[in-house]
Amino acid sequence: MKKYFVLIITSISLTLTIIACKKDAQVVNVNSNNISSTALLPLTVGNKWYYQDSTFDTTTYAIKSDLTDSVVVINNTVTVQGDPYWAVVESDSTGCFGYWGYFTNYAESNNLFDIIGLDSSYNRYLFWGGSSSDGYQLLKTYTGYTSLSCAFIQNTYGFVTNYNVNGYTCQKNLIQVQDCKGTTSYVTYVSAGVGVVRYEMWQQNNGGTKSAILYSQTLTRFVHK
Repeated sequence: MKKYFVLIITSISLTLTIIACKKDAQVVNVNSNNISSTALLPLTVGNKWYYQDSTFDTTTYAIKSDLTDSVVVINNTVTVQGDPYWAVVESDSTGCFGYWGYFTNYAESNNLFDIIGLDSSYNRYLFWGGSSSDGYQLLKTYTGYTSLSCAFIQNTYGFVTNYNVNGYTCQKNLIQVQDCKGTTSYVTYVSAGVGVVRYEMWQQNNGGTKSAILYSQTLTRFVHK
């Protein structure tokens, strides 16, 4: 259920200088965008999010299962070009953070902000991007193969419309992956100063008229340290 395909940010140099920091040494968060009151993903050590993760029946849309999920920022960083990426640990590996990852907030030159993650090879990818308009394509179209007989096309879009999600004012990103079976959509709603409020996975099979929700992750409580 994870949405993390190869999403390399073309606007940022891919030449990386990496330093792994010790877990027991408190690292100063030199990126003020990580700890500001309007950070897209507040990355103060000890910040904790609680979610309800749900799977759905694709015919009736009724909830099939629920579980309580938690996410916490821990004192563990990887430094890339002088900027620490903070470790975020999630209890449910199917959630939007995928059990474990390193993240930072990045300020674009056009006064928009992104959330940047590091993959297992410490390459940067766009976790969530600020947009200048609704439906703006944040990354170039990416193509590949899920199997020898099934190619896919992936596009990533940002939106500026405000959405009220569980009491929070959010903006969203949409990743759409089209392959031989249909279209899978991954939607992430982020509220500035809070972080990820909701993450959804939808599927529309080829020939189908409706999209069915497969999975959702909804914020129930955010504890800011």
